[in-house]
Amino acid sequence: MAQRYLVVSDLHLSDIEDNDDGWRYYKHSRFRFDKELSELLASFEADGAADDRRFLVLNGDIIDFDLVCAVPDDPPSH
Repeated sequence: MAQRYLVVSDLHLSDIEDNDDGWRYYKHSRFRFDKELSELLASFEADGAADDRRFLVLNGDIIDFDLVCAVPDDPPSH
């Protein structure tokens, strides 16, 4: 059994805002990478032996909480 690590950082996950005037351009949907991140995680899970221990290391600047503006009507934590 091997130990495998995937280290990701600086994802800066936040709400999407498609502003045509360039305001907060870094939050535009063209910069979404949900599919690519999902594929990376699936690949990490699938690679290696079935009994390998896998560790996902979230190394800073993962979620930009100060940029999250929307709150769900029925949050899962309630």
